[in-house]
Order: sequence, then structure tokens, then C-alpha cells
Amino acid sequence: MDADPGEEIASEDIVKGYALDKDNFVEVTKEELEDLALESTRTIKIDEFVERDEIDPRYLIRPYYLRPDGKVGHDAFAVIRETIREMNKVAIGRVVLTNREHIVALEPLEKGLVGTLLRYPYEVRSEEEYFDEIQTVAVAFNVAIAIAKAKVRGKVKEKAREKAREKARKAAGKASPATSRLISTATVPDQSM
Repeated sequence: MDADPGEEIASEDIVKGYALDKDNFVEVTKEELEDLALESTRTIKIDEFVERDEIDPRYLIRPYYLRPDGKVGHDAFAVIRETIREMNKVAIGRVVLTNREHIVALEPLEKGLVGTLLRYPYEVRSEEEYFDEIQTVAVAFNVAIAIAKAKVRGKVKEKAREKAREKARKAAGKASPATSRLISTATVPDQSM
């Protein structure tokens, strides 16, 4: 639909373009788009190595399992995988998929690699525009932390008690009848003295 008259636009009048700003566009022909299309080379170009915690989780898209293609690539693949493993880093590279270049994070996983596609910085919105109006309350935060810590300790203590009970049940089940009789007939010293 055309924005002004509200009439449907004929398909031959529809063009593709790139917005320079709100009111200015550059028309791009089908031939120009085809010339710009990237071919999938089935190779990954490694640009740098980073620490795992340097990658903001907001940039992660989806993981892929990677393996070498054919006998020729096995040695090179193994060298790259073991180099990344030995460095204890993540390799950041580029790969072309469906005529588009993507950033990928490479990590060793057993005999293969995991390649996780990453978003470009322009694809991740700033949290400030969403969180700017939220007020922080330090007192409420301190109370919440104290409650959370108490619950964690309580859970840990309860789990430890449950493990001790389970060990006692197993030990009682393995005890010989003679030992069981001794335990059951043992006298408890008088605590009243």
C-alpha cells in the first residue's frame, strides 16, 4: 500500500534500497545485490582469541557442531582444535552462511568444535533504554541478599543431613544380625547425673 493515497502498489513499482536517513534512500538493483552476495566457502577465518568470559551472553545466537570435511581437512582441524584447547581461549572468526557473513565463536568439544554464531554489536540493543527508569533501593537489596543466603545455607545443611541419614540407612541394612542385636540392646548412659 502506498502511504499517501492508500492504493496498492504494483509489484513492478516496488524496488529495494538502502536508507541513508529518514527521507533519503539509495535504490539497489537485483544485479547489484547478486554482485554483493557472498559465496559460502565452507571455511572459517579466525581473527582473534579471547577469554570465554569476555563474550557477553547477549551476543550468543545458536551453537553448531563442527567437524572436518574430508580427509584433507582432518589434520588442520585437529591443529586448530588443540591450539584453542591448549590456549584455553575462544577463537573468534568469520564464516559465510546463506550469503551472509557471520561472526562465530569456536570452542573445542571432545573431538570436534562448537561454533556459536554471534550477533553483531549493532544487533544488540542497549539495556539503558529499557532499564533507565528503574530505581535502585539498597535497603531492599541487602534484605533480599540476607534471605537468599539463609535459604542457600539451609538447603546445603538439609542436603548434608539427608546424605548422613542415607549413609546410616545403608550401613544399617548391611549390618550383620549380631551387630544389629548389639546395637538394639545397647543401653544409653543416664544423662541426669
